[in-house]
Amino acid sequence: MSNPADPPRYCDLVMKGGITSGVVYPKAAARLAEVYRFKNIGGTSAGAIAAAVTAAAEYGRQGGSTKSFGMLAAVPEWLGTGSRLFNMFAPSPSTKALFALLTAPMGASSTIGKIFAMIGAVLRHFFLSVLTGVVVGAGMAYLAARTMGGTGRTWADALAVLVGMVVFATVLFLQIKQQVLHRLPENFYGLSKAFEPGSTSTEGPLVNWLSDFLDRLGGKDPAGPPLTFGDLLSRDVNLEVMTTALNHGRPYRLPFRDPDRVFYFSPAEFRTLFPERVVKQMVEHAPPRKGLPPTGPAGGPMAAFPDAADLPVVVATRMSLSFPILIAAVPLYAVDFTRTMNQVPGEAPTAERCWFSDGGISSNLPIHFFDQAIPRWPTFAINLKDFHPDFPTEEDAVWLPMQNNSGWHALWTRFETPGSFGSPGAFLGSILNVMQNWRDNTLSRVPGYRDRMVHVSQRPEEGGLNLSMPPELVERLGKRGARAGDLLIERFVQGSGWDNHQWVRFRSTFEVTTNWLGNILGAADPSLLAKINGGAPSYSVPPEFRAAVQHGANTLLTAAQTLAPDTAAMEANAPHPEPELAIRPKI
Repeated sequence: MSNPADPPRYCDLVMKGGITSGVVYPKAAARLAEVYRFKNIGGTSAGAIAAAVTAAAEYGRQGGSTKSFGMLAAVPEWLGTGSRLFNMFAPSPSTKALFALLTAPMGASSTIGKIFAMIGAVLRHFFLSVLTGVVVGAGMAYLAARTMGGTGRTWADALAVLVGMVVFATVLFLQIKQQVLHRLPENFYGLSKAFEPGSTSTEGPLVNWLSDFLDRLGGKDPAGPPLTFGDLLSRDVNLEVMTTALNHGRPYRLPFRDPDRVFYFSPAEFRTLFPERVVKQMVEHAPPRKGLPPTGPAGGPMAAFPDAADLPVVVATRMSLSFPILIAAVPLYAVDFTRTMNQVPGEAPTAERCWFSDGGISSNLPIHFFDQAIPRWPTFAINLKDFHPDFPTEEDAVWLPMQNNSGWHALWTRFETPGSFGSPGAFLGSILNVMQNWRDNTLSRVPGYRDRMVHVSQRPEEGGLNLSMPPELVERLGKRGARAGDLLIERFVQGSGWDNHQWVRFRSTFEVTTNWLGNILGAADPSLLAKINGGAPSYSVPPEFRAAVQHGANTLLTAAQTLAPDTAAMEANAPHPEPELAIRPKI
């Protein structure tokens, strides 16, 4: 498949996290590339991987490549062949046994099959517990045979079996405890680092494949410096992904921007997560920072985390995809200047680890990326969800609101069957779902957001943590992605969706701006405005800018006085549910 010609229209694209559900996205992006040129691309977790490869494909197209989007469209079939998808998340040697135990049931369809799969994993990877139980039980049975007979022998044999099982369970518990409490943290709190140092394979694990694939999509030499955010921007392609800083308790957008450029990394630790050429790029382009460089807790060397232009795309992508426990977190370092030890003049501060985990923890579908009051081109979003109980067929798997009164109802997360209670685990799972997705879910109902979001449904055995999906399921998900792209083209290119979208955004934005200006008018008393020309308690306006700021304030108040009386008129027949204009940190 050759690249489509460079289209005359722009679009942005944002994609949701979902581990193996990411196979939905490549064909969707390839379809959209037939009529759109990608300007801004973003995502979280698996959506971040899809965003990165889409950005690399667009970078390749802008550089003259004739095959980058064809390579992208072929990804689902490639991943569905053999065990490639499973191998993307291959465990680290130290956590291989625990990984096998937890993933063993994934390949079985029945409860009995899952039980036997787990038994097989125990026999293969926790043989010490089995052997200990058998030896103890056999030893007791042998002693019983030597010393007892009749009924006493029968009871002794039964006791030997029971004791053997107890010993087996105890040793198994201790082995698993050792894995969870020691080997898991040592492996950066994950079963898989998704990287095999020293490997020359381009088929897995994930980072080995992705670092090579990004360069090939972009037309770069996979043996040379990796694709960076600066490379993308040189061809007018902007990529942003979401990650979560656990120690800071907040999401971050990558690449970092001021005031978030405060992080360092350990080259030694990063060599266990990324290829040497990637780490070399980061070390050689570590930016200078003010003040004395910090030292690590153990005194090891650290380097400043690269700025956007020099940051390898694969690093940011991997920091967004760190699904808790399954995939290892990524350690950066920062200085806590509230600590007294870091406030001693003339002494280098001490940096502490700041762990970065999956971006989906805090924003699984960052639909707010690239948003503007009145957009100049559409920002499409691809959402992943469960099938609706009344629309369970394959024809219902992909849906896009086609009218203004569609898509504003709440998306349900069901954990009970009608007439019965659900399990406590399902109840807790729904709580985690709310904590993770409430911001994205509420924003997805707002006018001017819901009409540009296409929904792709999945069944329990599809996507997510199903690492062993058969080829037919991977192919089915890929085809749903292609249909998602087709629906967006049908609505926004062939239909009136774009014209209507712009008007809805204008209508909605004008209403909330009117209310916001009314609030300014009510609070802007003469004494407050007088501080522009001096006497401000803080953040005073420099003298050379006071005239311009005074003129701007007068213009703003004039607009507020003009619009405030017409608030009721603006609210009449306005798009609903009504949004609000609020100040919040930029994330």
